[in-house]
Amino acid sequence: THTLSRSFFSSSLSQAADAGDADAQFTMGCFCWGAGGSQDEAALAWWNMAASQKHGRANWKLGKYFYDGRSAPEDYVKA
Repeated sequence: THTLSRSFFSSSLSQAADAGDADAQFTMGCFCWGAGGSQDEAALAWWNMAASQKHGRANWKLGKYFYDGRSAPEDYVKA
């Protein structure tokens, strides 16, 4: 069975996200979000990049971020 190493996947994903791929940016945001509080700002930045390209799931994540108030005060207007 062939499996890709985590570092290869992360590197390829990071390169795609840096190149402007909205799906990759969304996924990078999810990875950062899953890492915990210290990475929430990075998740927000990645989702903002993807959302600026009309990425629906990124828009939803941003809305949830502001609605829930995780790492930022609740903001129902932004949500």
